[in-house]
Amino acid sequence: MAGFLKNWVINNEFKKVNSASQSVNWADVKNICLVIPNDNASVSAAQIFKTECQKPVDVITYTNDKITVNNQVHLSLNKKSLNWLDIPVQEVMAKLQSKNYDIVICGDLQGDSALRAITLLIKTKCRVGLEGLDYSKHFTISIAMSPADGIGNFLKQVLKYLSLVKTN
Repeated sequence: MAGFLKNWVINNEFKKVNSASQSVNWADVKNICLVIPNDNASVSAAQIFKTECQKPVDVITYTNDKITVNNQVHLSLNKKSLNWLDIPVQEVMAKLQSKNYDIVICGDLQGDSALRAITLLIKTKCRVGLEGLDYSKHFTISIAMSPADGIGNFLKQVLKYLSLVKTN
């Protein structure tokens, strides 16, 4: 029941911030947001992605505890940043929605409801994520690969596909 309620609330909040999803021309991309779990592999892969994509990238991390803060990223969130429905508290929501991104990349490879909420509540033109997640219908571009391949390989695939996108 709690899972259903979480999904319902997140979907309602998503409807408030959702704009029509669209592919964006890679050459015209001005800013990217990357939402990832706060673990060493993800943070390391995010740093490599930032270097390789040669675009401004804001990294947002989430840790499933109440004390961890990562000062190496744009925004570090933990359990205190979200309410019991995994919706960001008002102060965090204001930070998440203060900027419009050309692309938001969801680094959730396991179907984490907190990463889902964070990703879906950021204003963007284009969302990119892993195909097969229960919320992948909200992605403009879905990457088909096994989660076991890891976040580093996922971000390489994302960069490969994004660099091929050209719109008229």
